[in-house]
Amino acid sequence: MNVLIGNAPWYRDGHYGVRAGSRWPHFERNEARYYPYPFFMGYAASLLQRHGFEVRLLDGVVERMTEDAFITRIVAEDPDLVFLEVSTPSWDTDSRVIRRIREAHLRSSIVLGGIHAFMFDPAFFQARPEVLATARGEYEGSLLDIALRMRQGADLNGIPGIAWRSGGGVVVEQDRPLCADLDSLPWPHRAQLPMERYVDGLLDLPQPCLQMWASRGCPHRCSFCAWPQIMYAPGKYRARDPAKVVREMVEDGRDKGFASVYFDDDVFNVGDRRMARFAELLTEAEWTAPWGIMARADTCSDRMYEALRRVGLSVAKFGVESADQSIVERCGKGLDLARVRSVMATCRSLGIRTHLTFMFGLPGETHDSARRTIDLALELAPDTVQFSLATPFPGSSFYDELNRGGYLVTDDWSLYDGYSRSVVRTDALKAEELEDFLKLAYREWERRAVGGRPRGWARRVRGVMTRMLRLG
Repeated sequence: MNVLIGNAPWYRDGHYGVRAGSRWPHFERNEARYYPYPFFMGYAASLLQRHGFEVRLLDGVVERMTEDAFITRIVAEDPDLVFLEVSTPSWDTDSRVIRRIREAHLRSSIVLGGIHAFMFDPAFFQARPEVLATARGEYEGSLLDIALRMRQGADLNGIPGIAWRSGGGVVVEQDRPLCADLDSLPWPHRAQLPMERYVDGLLDLPQPCLQMWASRGCPHRCSFCAWPQIMYAPGKYRARDPAKVVREMVEDGRDKGFASVYFDDDVFNVGDRRMARFAELLTEAEWTAPWGIMARADTCSDRMYEALRRVGLSVAKFGVESADQSIVERCGKGLDLARVRSVMATCRSLGIRTHLTFMFGLPGETHDSARRTIDLALELAPDTVQFSLATPFPGSSFYDELNRGGYLVTDDWSLYDGYSRSVVRTDALKAEELEDFLKLAYREWERRAVGGRPRGWARRVRGVMTRMLRLG
């Protein structure tokens, strides 16, 4: 039985869309260098192969395929089952691709997964007769069960974590428990994908860079963070065995010619004991390549940053969000901004490059808080920065809160990418005013970069501005 797992191309004028692998589906300008590895697709492919299925991975985004080329490739592969990872902002494109697959290849069953909460409503199936089933959350186990049933010629009754078409109706099954032992999964499949193209251009790590996960979920409860609430509901944090993580770094990374590693976990650096063990294992492996992490400023000690730096930690990304401590608390992040200042000083002293993220439009945002957020970014002076607009994904508590309070200004899902258009307002700021603060933040950041940094550094910042200030 043949299974094709795909990430369809997604475009608008001058931009390409990033979907699978990204916690926040959004658009990038065509000249950008940001392509996250599609982890769920990769893990699902390996799991299916372990059980004897013939699997093809097709990432139309990283391959910059046209929609026609993507459909043609699917038809040529002649799969029994087509699985697509979809999202709310890309749904207009996703819906069209699904329809075209059915029109071009009537034999395939079509199953969907990803960050699109509406896929599990019976009304969704009524509007999309092409779709056999949808898988909630981390979908590797659900997709395997669907494929096994299809190979046996059985229906999908009782498979947890899915909704499926049964005769003239729709069955919504019970939730699937999260995978408790992440190391029971095979390493994600990489052989069929152009791994050298998966790049996070903000990090400036040597290429090619292997993107990895050492954990899933987050022990914190940020209301705006979609994956822990939608892909990992009910949000339990799970970490892999550090020994097996290091083994993957060595065997799938260093031994295959990758020059660096980036851990794109929801939060990598949880717990001093785990970080100490990880550093110890890297030392034993004689690891010398640089690596980077998605992290929180407050989940390990300064001593651990020092230990990790000694074994190659080169870049750290931290989410800050706002300069207003009450806003940070209200959204559930629970981050002490004083700790951010302290960790930034520690990273600077150790030579760890930093990337910080901020957003405008969280509940409680005012002119004053937005202005202070810009000032804080300038004060902290990371190597690179990301400013965005708070965007509530359906299925998150943030969306529920804003929807109940009347703070959403549109239900045009194609605008929910968080960068150039605000889809929310606050009590003090209109959507247009939030967009103005986004533009102001990037202008002031670039002015600071050009005025206070070496010329080469300023050029890199201009590149980031081009990528991140998606206004057009």
